[in-house]
Amino acid sequence: MDFQLLLATQLSNLMEDTMAQTAHIIGKVEFREGEGPNLVIRPGPVSVETGLIDATLSWEEEETHNSAAMPLIDFTRYIDEGKITLNA
Repeated sequence: MDFQLLLATQLSNLMEDTMAQTAHIIGKVEFREGEGPNLVIRPGPVSVETGLIDATLSWEEEETHNSAAMPLIDFTRYIDEGKITLNA
């Protein structure tokens, strides 16, 4: 399947389901907080909420609740690369 078609299909599927879903980080997934350096999200379960232009990932690390927003295109790239897996 053509990459652009696959990406368009995944974006369409993500936009149809605006409810929170769960996923697992299984590779190196980074986000940028403001103008600072890239930060790595630890491997493990996350909650994901998608919007029209971004995805917000939330997770717990020890006793801290964390969240990160990233452009939807980056989120789908991480899925395509196998670094994030969506739970059924």
